[in-house]
Parts: sequence; C-alpha cells; structure tokens
Amino acid sequence: MAAYRDDLKLASAYKRLAKIEAEHCSIFCKLASVGKPADLMVPSDAPDDWCANIAESKLRETRASAFYGQVVARATNERIREVFAAVSAIEADHMLLDDLAAEMSNC
Repeated sequence: MAAYRDDLKLASAYKRLAKIEAEHCSIFCKLASVGKPADLMVPSDAPDDWCANIAESKLRETRASAFYGQVVARATNERIREVFAAVSAIEADHMLLDDLAAEMSNC
C-alpha cells in the first residue's frame, strides 16, 4: 500500500507502518535466534483498492494482537511476556490507524 500514489498521506503512513512491522519481525527473530527473512521489506502484490487493503491490514493486525496476547498468557519467561505485551499494545494502535484510514478513504 505504501506504493500507492493517489493518497500520499495514507501511502506515507503505511510505509512507516511496514517499517514498524519489520522491526517486530526483527525482534522476534532475535528472540528465536533465527535470521530475518530476505524478503522482509519486499512489498507483496496488493489490489489497487485502498478499502480492500485497509480491511486486510486490520484483519492482520487483529490476528497478530490476539496471537501476541496468547503468547503473553502462556509464556513462562517474564521477558517474553514483556516484549509480547508491548507489541500487542502497538498492534492495537495500528488497528486505530486502520480505522482512521478507512474513514479517510470513505470505506
């Protein structure tokens, strides 16, 4: 979505969001002692429809937040709980961004 040029404000916001999500991936890879995916910052194909993409983004953020909450509930390591609780809270902010983006795009 960051490649869209018909709405530069939304494109810029989603470009920053992609960087934040890449940072989350980097944290998880570090915790798991695995390398980052080579295609981490390569955009995937997406339809040229802001509303469909915003809805998909919100679905992904919702799933991620729920999963991170499960990790917090099940983790026995305090540091793992702390990291995943923080990332879960960030995902909640991302869901608000999706709501605002949907409103701006008249979805």
